[in-house]
Amino acid sequence: MTPPKIVRNGLVESKATNGIRAAGKGLPIFRKIFLPVIASLFLFSAVDALQGGVLFEYSGNADPTLKGWTLVKGTSTRVTGAGVISSGVPAWRISDSTLAEDPSGTHNLTYRATQETDAFMEGWSLKASVRFVDTSASISPQSTVNYITRYAVDGSLLSGNNRYAYGLIFGATNDGYLRVGLWGAGTGTLWTATSAADGHNIEFELRYMPGWAGVHFYVNGELIADDYTGLLTTGSPDNYISWGKGGGAAANQTVDYSHISFSTIPESGTTALIALGLLVLIPLIYRRRHGAARG
Repeated sequence: MTPPKIVRNGLVESKATNGIRAAGKGLPIFRKIFLPVIASLFLFSAVDALQGGVLFEYSGNADPTLKGWTLVKGTSTRVTGAGVISSGVPAWRISDSTLAEDPSGTHNLTYRATQETDAFMEGWSLKASVRFVDTSASISPQSTVNYITRYAVDGSLLSGNNRYAYGLIFGATNDGYLRVGLWGAGTGTLWTATSAADGHNIEFELRYMPGWAGVHFYVNGELIADDYTGLLTTGSPDNYISWGKGGGAAANQTVDYSHISFSTIPESGTTALIALGLLVLIPLIYRRRHGAARG
């Protein structure tokens, strides 16, 4: 018995005698095989592009040196580090409650020149969540999270051992409220917590996009400052991310670091192309699936 034929959208299909529709020669293989594959690859690429690229990250309370971070210490042995549960959050505690000379203890990761160029061309984001344990602590580079690079915000590239430091610096009020400023932008406080419990629930971010006149400073997504140009430093031959206790004598500098990350940011043009691709693919996928369901 010859199966009945069905004409749908100009394509000839045959219907098997057992009630299951079989594709005829007119049904393009593209819609059956290649379209789902292309759609899947595109969506995976879109998600990756929109997320940007996390180049470096630390979270939790494991020893940072076990996660690839290098411990850089000064001559003093008074700075200590330990994994703790800080206000219910896993964090790495860096302690220094003395006035010892050069009591530094930072964790650094050096990045490649290609990563530095990508960050400047695409945009970058430095994020941190911390809790200040001590009270009455001066806001200074003693407790800091830094991005060290050869690039100025105007696009000029430093040579030799000259670098720009873009950094978050932390301190605490007499009541133990976290204070935050920017390294090289004076010693003033730009943001103060409203509770001694605030810290790990707050995300501090430095963000730069190509064409901006300055790095932007955000607290939980709220813009606080948009004209930060960093601090020119000398004597640094490397490009790196750094967090922890900076050099110099300062008391009451015990800080819990629960999250540090440095990422590149997708350009707006990339986002627009992804949106255009979705506008093309989604109707095709919809027609394919609903067409099969009607059949």
